[in-house]
Amino acid sequence: MDIPYVRSAAEKKENPKPRSEAQIANEQKMKFVNTLLMPFHPYVEVGFKILAVRKTAISAAYSHTYHKAITGTYPDLDVDFSKVLISKGKLPNLKSPKIELIEGNQLKITWEDDNNRLSVFDDQLMLMVYCPELHKSDGFIGGIKRAVKTAVFSFDPRMVGKALEV
Repeated sequence: MDIPYVRSAAEKKENPKPRSEAQIANEQKMKFVNTLLMPFHPYVEVGFKILAVRKTAISAAYSHTYHKAITGTYPDLDVDFSKVLISKGKLPNLKSPKIELIEGNQLKITWEDDNNRLSVFDDQLMLMVYCPELHKSDGFIGGIKRAVKTAVFSFDPRMVGKALEV
């Protein structure tokens, strides 16, 4: 990976200076983002790979999420899922995607042909279904081409009846 790391054990001070509210708030926000992104790892490893220059894909996704998708202030942090990304790069998003629950745990995704010069017929689709209540994700990476304009996916049945982010 060619990403240098330096680690050492933290020094324990006898009388450490009390941490400020701002330091505590920042640490809690960092912890919040780390916890949030755990089920996203397989997807962002692929989706942020192109942005992982001198850092990991997870680090690139973390930075975006930390700065763009977290709302509120400690201790009332929340997530704006409309701003969470699992992929970022030069390829255009799907044009006018529509998602429909067609059966208990089946989603049907359709989209329009975008005729964008940056996309090609064999671009692969990546889909992630996230259940905040269970803190679990399901989905796929590749296997469905952009040109098909439709996909059906059976997600984890434990997520049925719960709020989902797609």
